Amino acid sequence: MVLFYEDEISYMKEYFEELISKGFNVDSVDRADDLLHILENQYETVDALIIDIMVFGRGNDFESKDVNTGFNSGIILLDEIEKLEYKLNIKRKIPKIVFTNRKGDILKKLNEDKRIYGAFRKVKTLPFEFLELVQKAIGSSYA
Repeated sequence: MVLFYEDEISYMKEYFEELISKGFNVDSVDRADDLLHILENQYETVDALIIDIMVFGRGNDFESKDVNTGFNSGIILLDEIEKLEYKLNIKRKIPKIVFTNRKGDILKKLNEDKRIYGAFRKVKTLPFEFLELVQKAIGSSYA
């Protein structure tokens, strides 16, 4: 399954359809709490994780964290996923792709982050290119 952390699902329809057309199961959540619950209980069923770093439906556990009103919630979520992977003693880490509308220095910083496969802008990535990114991430030595 390719799991998305995304709050604007309607904009992702073409990306979902591209993945589904190639046989991927796709699911999405718009609350960090829900995503962490899925990972804690079904980690091995997730082939790739797509994270939007600007999600405003953060979830109850994230309300107490300073996420700049959702502007950086995906970055804090990466920290929480890392803690969960350590807690669960995960050896095969899920490839994580940041897919966002943010631009500039944040993308450069994210592309230097060893926890993720890469960071890409939605407006610059066509659905077929996104499919190739996901396929490469799943098949990469990163995972």
